[in-house]
Amino acid sequence: MIRLDDLHPDDLAARLNLRAMLVERRTDLGYSQTAIGRHVGLSQGAIAHLETRSNWHIAVLQRYARGLNTRILLYPADLPGGPYDDPTADLFRPTDPDRADQWDQQQLLLNLAAARQAAGLTQRQVGDALGSSESAVGNYERTKTGLMLIAAQRYCRAIGGRLALELAHLDEPAEVAA
Repeated sequence: MIRLDDLHPDDLAARLNLRAMLVERRTDLGYSQTAIGRHVGLSQGAIAHLETRSNWHIAVLQRYARGLNTRILLYPADLPGGPYDDPTADLFRPTDPDRADQWDQQQLLLNLAAARQAAGLTQRQVGDALGSSESAVGNYERTKTGLMLIAAQRYCRAIGGRLALELAHLDEPAEVAA
Protein backbone atom coordinates (compact mmCIF):
# COMPACT_ATOMS: atom_id res chain seq x y z
CA MET A 1 0.00 0.00 0.00
CA ILE A 2 1.30 3.45 -0.90
CA ARG A 3 1.06 5.93 1.95
CA LEU A 4 0.52 9.50 0.79
CA ASP A 5 2.02 12.26 2.86
CA ASP A 6 -0.20 14.99 4.22
CA LEU A 7 -0.22 18.11 2.11
CA HIS A 8 0.41 20.19 5.22
CA PRO A 9 1.97 19.28 8.60
CA ASP A 10 -0.88 20.96 10.47
CA ASP A 11 -3.25 18.26 9.20
CA LEU A 12 -1.60 15.51 11.25
CA ALA A 13 -1.55 17.83 14.27
CA ALA A 14 -5.28 18.51 13.82
CA ARG A 15 -6.08 14.78 13.72
CA LEU A 16 -3.98 14.12 16.81
CA ASN A 17 -5.63 17.05 18.62
CA LEU A 18 -9.08 15.72 17.73
CA ARG A 19 -8.17 12.31 19.08
CA ALA A 20 -6.71 13.85 22.24
CA MET A 21 -9.88 15.90 22.80
CA LEU A 22 -12.02 12.76 22.47
CA VAL A 23 -9.83 10.82 24.90
CA GLU A 24 -9.87 13.75 27.33
CA ARG A 25 -13.66 13.89 27.11
CA ARG A 26 -13.91 10.14 27.84
CA THR A 27 -11.55 10.49 30.78
CA ASP A 28 -13.35 13.58 32.15
CA LEU A 29 -16.62 11.66 32.04
CA GLY A 30 -14.99 8.81 33.95
CA TYR A 31 -15.62 6.19 31.26
CA SER A 32 -13.26 3.28 30.77
CA GLN A 33 -12.39 2.11 27.28
CA THR A 34 -14.39 -1.06 27.94
CA ALA A 35 -17.47 0.86 29.12
CA ILE A 36 -17.52 3.30 26.22
CA GLY A 37 -16.84 0.47 23.78
CA ARG A 38 -19.78 -1.49 25.14
CA HIS A 39 -21.93 1.64 24.99
CA VAL A 40 -21.20 2.28 21.29
CA GLY A 41 -20.92 -1.35 20.19
CA LEU A 42 -17.15 -1.56 19.79
CA SER A 43 -14.65 -3.76 21.59
CA GLN A 44 -12.22 -2.37 24.15
CA GLY A 45 -9.48 -3.25 21.66
CA ALA A 46 -11.16 -1.16 18.96
CA ILE A 47 -11.40 1.78 21.37
CA ALA A 48 -7.76 1.38 22.37
CA HIS A 49 -6.76 1.27 18.69
CA LEU A 50 -8.80 4.40 17.98
CA GLU A 51 -7.16 6.21 20.90
CA THR A 52 -3.57 5.24 20.14
CA ARG A 53 -3.20 4.47 16.44
CA SER A 54 -4.31 5.85 13.11
CA ASN A 55 -7.98 4.96 12.73
CA TRP A 56 -9.23 7.95 10.81
CA HIS A 57 -12.53 6.52 9.51
CA ILE A 58 -15.00 9.35 10.00
CA ALA A 59 -17.88 6.95 10.79
CA VAL A 60 -15.90 5.27 13.60
CA LEU A 61 -14.83 8.61 15.05
CA GLN A 62 -18.45 9.82 14.92
CA ARG A 63 -19.70 6.70 16.68
CA TYR A 64 -17.10 7.06 19.42
CA ALA A 65 -17.90 10.77 19.83
CA ARG A 66 -21.63 10.04 19.93
CA GLY A 67 -21.03 7.73 22.90
CA LEU A 68 -19.51 10.74 24.65
CA ASN A 69 -22.55 12.83 23.65
CA THR A 70 -20.25 14.86 21.44
CA ARG A 71 -20.53 15.68 17.77
CA ILE A 72 -17.58 16.04 15.43
CA LEU A 73 -17.97 19.05 13.14
CA LEU A 74 -16.03 18.87 9.87
CA TYR A 75 -16.16 21.59 7.26
CA PRO A 76 -13.93 23.39 4.73
CA ALA A 77 -12.30 26.53 6.09
CA ASP A 78 -10.31 29.41 4.63
CA LEU A 79 -11.98 28.94 1.26
CA PRO A 80 -14.22 31.13 -0.90
CA GLY A 81 -17.96 30.56 -1.04
CA GLY A 82 -18.48 29.89 2.66
CA PRO A 83 -19.44 29.81 5.38
CA TYR A 84 -19.47 26.05 5.27
CA ASP A 85 -20.34 25.72 8.96
CA ASP A 86 -23.85 27.14 8.51
CA PRO A 87 -25.82 26.24 11.67
CA THR A 88 -29.14 26.56 9.82
CA ALA A 89 -28.27 23.41 7.87
CA ASP A 90 -28.75 21.50 11.15
CA LEU A 91 -32.48 22.16 10.89
CA PHE A 92 -32.56 19.33 8.35
CA ARG A 93 -30.26 16.97 10.26
CA PRO A 94 -32.02 13.67 11.10
CA THR A 95 -32.70 12.88 14.73
CA ASP A 96 -31.72 9.21 14.40
CA PRO A 97 -28.04 9.10 15.44
CA ASP A 98 -26.85 6.77 12.66
CA ARG A 99 -28.68 8.71 9.98
CA ALA A 100 -27.41 11.97 11.48
CA ASP A 101 -23.81 10.75 11.18
CA GLN A 102 -24.40 9.79 7.54
CA TRP A 103 -26.02 13.17 6.93
CA ASP A 104 -22.99 14.94 8.44
CA GLN A 105 -20.71 13.02 6.08
CA GLN A 106 -22.86 13.88 3.07
CA GLN A 107 -22.91 17.56 4.11
CA LEU A 108 -19.12 17.47 4.30
CA LEU A 109 -18.92 16.13 0.74
CA LEU A 110 -21.44 18.68 -0.53
CA ASN A 111 -19.45 21.45 1.14
CA LEU A 112 -16.17 20.18 -0.32
CA ALA A 113 -17.63 20.14 -3.84
CA ALA A 114 -19.16 23.61 -3.33
CA ALA A 115 -15.82 24.95 -2.04
CA ARG A 116 -14.01 23.47 -5.05
CA GLN A 117 -16.48 25.13 -7.41
CA ALA A 118 -16.29 28.45 -5.52
CA ALA A 119 -12.50 28.30 -5.83
CA GLY A 120 -12.96 27.95 -9.59
CA LEU A 121 -11.33 24.53 -9.74
CA THR A 122 -12.35 21.54 -11.83
CA GLN A 123 -12.28 17.96 -10.64
CA ARG A 124 -9.36 17.41 -13.00
CA GLN A 125 -7.36 20.22 -11.35
CA VAL A 126 -8.04 18.82 -7.90
CA GLY A 127 -7.11 15.35 -9.13
CA ASP A 128 -3.83 16.70 -10.49
CA ALA A 129 -3.06 18.38 -7.15
CA LEU A 130 -3.77 15.10 -5.34
CA GLY A 131 -1.88 12.94 -7.83
CA SER A 132 -5.18 11.31 -8.76
CA SER A 133 -7.64 11.38 -11.63
CA GLU A 134 -10.66 13.51 -12.42
CA SER A 135 -12.91 10.46 -12.10
CA ALA A 136 -11.45 9.61 -8.68
CA VAL A 137 -12.31 13.11 -7.46
CA GLY A 138 -15.82 12.79 -8.88
CA ASN A 139 -16.25 9.41 -7.21
CA TYR A 140 -15.03 10.86 -3.92
CA GLU A 141 -17.51 13.75 -4.10
CA ARG A 142 -20.33 11.21 -4.60
CA THR A 143 -19.21 8.54 -2.13
CA LYS A 144 -21.72 7.24 0.39
CA THR A 145 -19.57 5.39 2.92
CA GLY A 146 -16.02 4.92 4.10
CA LEU A 147 -14.94 8.54 4.33
CA MET A 148 -11.49 9.01 5.75
CA LEU A 149 -10.47 12.11 7.68
CA ILE A 150 -7.10 12.19 5.92
CA ALA A 151 -8.73 12.23 2.47
CA ALA A 152 -11.01 15.13 3.43
CA GLN A 153 -8.03 17.08 4.75
CA ARG A 154 -6.00 16.43 1.60
CA TYR A 155 -8.94 17.48 -0.56
CA CYS A 156 -9.27 20.79 1.33
CA ARG A 157 -5.54 21.46 0.98
CA ALA A 158 -5.71 20.69 -2.73
CA ILE A 159 -8.37 23.38 -3.21
CA GLY A 160 -6.43 25.93 -1.17
CA GLY A 161 -7.95 25.69 2.31
CA ARG A 162 -8.03 23.42 5.29
CA LEU A 163 -10.53 21.11 6.98
CA ALA A 164 -11.84 22.51 10.25
CA LEU A 165 -12.17 19.88 12.99
CA GLU A 166 -14.28 20.79 16.01
CA LEU A 167 -16.12 19.06 18.82
CA ALA A 168 -19.54 20.15 19.96
CA HIS A 169 -20.57 18.84 23.36
CA LEU A 170 -24.25 18.12 23.41
CA ASP A 171 -26.42 17.69 26.51
CA GLU A 172 -24.91 15.87 29.42
CA PRO A 173 -24.32 12.25 28.42
CA ALA A 174 -26.32 9.39 29.87
CA GLU A 175 -24.63 7.17 32.42
CA VAL A 176 -22.48 4.50 30.79
CA ALA A 177 -22.34 1.21 32.67
CA ALA A 178 -18.85 0.52 33.96
